[in-house]
Amino acid sequence: MDNKNNNSNGIKIRNLLIYLGIPIVVILVMTFVFSQTPKDRVLF
Repeated sequence: MDNKNNNSNGIKIRNLLIYLGIPIVVILVMTFVFSQTPKDRVLF
């Protein structure tokens, strides 16, 4: 019975990490991509 309860807590922690981790990674990637300045800029 203790093993089932322990596994349930592990699943909750894993779901929490997934729901928090994926948006954080997406935000970090987007900020990295959009913060880069274009190097081949054509100035008129």
